[in-house]
Amino acid sequence: MYKIPRQSYTPEFKQEAIRQIEAEGKSPAQVARDLGISEQTLSNWRKAHKAGKLASGSGKPVTPEQMELSRLRAENARHQDGARDPGKSHGVLRQEVAVKYAWLDGMRAHYPLQSLCRVLSVSTSGFADWKAGDGPACPVTHRN
Repeated sequence: MYKIPRQSYTPEFKQEAIRQIEAEGKSPAQVARDLGISEQTLSNWRKAHKAGKLASGSGKPVTPEQMELSRLRAENARHQDGARDPGKSHGVLRQEVAVKYAWLDGMRAHYPLQSLCRVLSVSTSGFADWKAGDGPACPVTHRN
């Protein structure tokens, strides 16, 4: 399960999130997804608002640009977190060079070869040699 990094939000931001649910009739799940926050956080803000304990802020409205920036930051954090986690590669990063080359061969349709080689710490020339049959033998029998 993905855990969103701890952040602090302005009272205006919280009020705007609640306004979207109450005034615009959006579902809490949709508002949470749009803003890049967890549904539980939004639920806590709604409870505090109903109890009169949610700080009202300066009354300055949150601009759509600020809302979009918050959503993009959360989305970026989710993408970066997965990109930095070697466990997400299903063990490819821990395999021998020939297995890495076989994986690279399958991923070339989705990403530039130079970027893939840099991430896996292998050379493009080594990949070319492997592809031509001059490189290390690959224990993987399926190649695209």
